[in-house]
Amino acid sequence: MDKKQFIRDALLVGIVVTVVVVIYIISIINRKPGEVATINYDNKPLFSVSLNDGKLNYNTKVYEVNAMPKIEEGKLYVNNVLFEKLEKGSGVLVYENYYVILGNVDYVMIEYNSKNKTIKVLEETSPYNICSTQGESKGAPIVCLPNLVTITFDGLKNVDEII
Repeated sequence: MDKKQFIRDALLVGIVVTVVVVIYIISIINRKPGEVATINYDNKPLFSVSLNDGKLNYNTKVYEVNAMPKIEEGKLYVNNVLFEKLEKGSGVLVYENYYVILGNVDYVMIEYNSKNKTIKVLEETSPYNICSTQGESKGAPIVCLPNLVTITFDGLKNVDEII
């Protein structure tokens, strides 16, 4: 390969890389946090939380309690009393900004942080506890595969809209 061809190829690669980096930076700058977090069981929405004001919209039975629920050895307790009303993929226990659902494996506790306008899986039971270690999110989906629980976000700008 001659020297002129090498320079043209290097120039072309440099231009392509520059364009990709610019598009990526633009997409990050224009990224809008999610406005609504939807909690799903087996891809069916159970309830959603507005990240702006914490308002809830339910698609399932709601059990409001006046004390922080505790998950101990696969059992759910409220005020040190066993709570057995939740069924897999049906029902949500609500205490302030904490929500508990029964996933495929066990209970999943979700927390809405009104200060940061984020949501996270606070506690769950699964082989590797990956979904509770994912941290807070206001846009990136949270997936708890063994429990068939996902948290998705609406109100995001799509990269295709920018391009």
